[in-house]
Amino acid sequence: MVAGLLTPDLNEPGYLQRAAHTAGPWLPWLAAGYAVGCAWPDALLPPWLLWQVLASWCVLVPLLLWQPLALRPIVARALVCVVALLSGMWVVDGYSQSHLPPEQFIERSMRVERVLYEGYGIGFIAAPEGRDLPRRIAVHAPAQVSVRTADVVMVRGRLQHATAPWGELRSEVRAVDLHLQQRRETGPRGFAWRAIEGLGQHRDLGGALLLGEGRPRARDAFHQAGLLHFLAVSGLHLGLALVMWAWVMRLLGLPWLLRQVLLVGGALGYAWLVGFSMPTQRAAVMTIAVVAYSLQGRSAHRLGPLSLAVLVLLAMDPSQARNIGFQLSAVAVFGIVTMGMDLVALRRRFMPLYPWPLDRPSWRALLYVCRGALDGMAVGIAATLAVMPITAGNFAEITPWSPLVSVLAGPFLMLVLAAGLPMLMLQGLWPSGPWSGLFVLTQGGLSGLVWMAEQAPQWFRYSLLSVPAPGLALWLSWYAMFLPISRVEHVLWRGLLLIVLLLPGSSG
Repeated sequence: MVAGLLTPDLNEPGYLQRAAHTAGPWLPWLAAGYAVGCAWPDALLPPWLLWQVLASWCVLVPLLLWQPLALRPIVARALVCVVALLSGMWVVDGYSQSHLPPEQFIERSMRVERVLYEGYGIGFIAAPEGRDLPRRIAVHAPAQVSVRTADVVMVRGRLQHATAPWGELRSEVRAVDLHLQQRRETGPRGFAWRAIEGLGQHRDLGGALLLGEGRPRARDAFHQAGLLHFLAVSGLHLGLALVMWAWVMRLLGLPWLLRQVLLVGGALGYAWLVGFSMPTQRAAVMTIAVVAYSLQGRSAHRLGPLSLAVLVLLAMDPSQARNIGFQLSAVAVFGIVTMGMDLVALRRRFMPLYPWPLDRPSWRALLYVCRGALDGMAVGIAATLAVMPITAGNFAEITPWSPLVSVLAGPFLMLVLAAGLPMLMLQGLWPSGPWSGLFVLTQGGLSGLVWMAEQAPQWFRYSLLSVPAPGLALWLSWYAMFLPISRVEHVLWRGLLLIVLLLPGSSG
């Protein structure tokens, strides 16, 4: 069933003779409508929502089952999208009401995810145990003990909650007592934290990049340079880690089937290492979907794995569609697999940059660097354009130079991951082993990232721009740029559309 939703099976006998509305994947339309519905603000929910959902399903099902030939493909998919939109609104509305915890006095063990402030008191974001409370809670407590990211604490206090303007549930605890239960060095990932402590002055940055925990001191510099996405462990980090893992397995000569199984294991292992953060959960689900299709000898539609990941995560918690981090992660990947892949395909068509068999190694290396830089720019531009409306609407700012700065800083990030991840594993297996070289390489990569973040705003003016919130018309017009690109003329038209949309006054 999932296979049929992800992509059409062109090898199936009689496929091309079917009705036209089955000639493409349905899952992206379903996922897009459901995700937008789950993210819909409570203040804009239509009345009689349940009856609208029931009526839409009663209309859709007969049309799809009894009169398929009367529907054009785009009409059928649009109907699926609208029904999924209404269903998402209804599901998240009921979910928010049923999962709204009452104000009460609680005593709960929590894992610290991020320290907000420390002084006369201490504030931090924590993940409580159990399913009866929100996944993340802000805790404000007297400064009885000093806590760090990934520590486990016992909190006693009063639970309060409020709803943010965009509908996301915000909960906080006014603690009267705070006790340390477990230091991070003695927890399940203690081997990794003990290794992080050996990284010197940039160990807070190393913890953020390698373990997805903490708020490094250089965060403001990364924000100003447009490199803040480097600090959010996401599919970018998982993708780089899996590429290196696949290269190692190929170097060892492992069979193809075993490599696919170990690739899934590597994705799940990395997700565990970084605390199963939402972006890595999405990336892990996408990896599993792609591997499953490879094992079947089929190629998934480029939006299929992303759509499946979005639906799986929203099935676990529909309210996280209102989380800014979820939106940025999903929309960035959407931009990469649409516009990004199209731009990379155009580059390969008109500028292959592949060496001839007898070319010198130096020329081969230069062509390799050029291919990587151009493809990285294409992917970065697509992701940046995809998230611009969200960052402008929520933070009133954009980072226009982010794709170029990301390409320049990319080698330092790859060095950190290439040296840092083996360092964590080997240090855990053999704490007194000869791993000083890996520590030096990791420290060099971290220092290079900090230097790039500090220098980029001086090299590129307007690296961080304040902009007004976009209007609805701009939102709808903006994502027209992500329609399929197959010719150079399409790129030129999108450039013209981008200029028109960014003209002063177009955001109203």
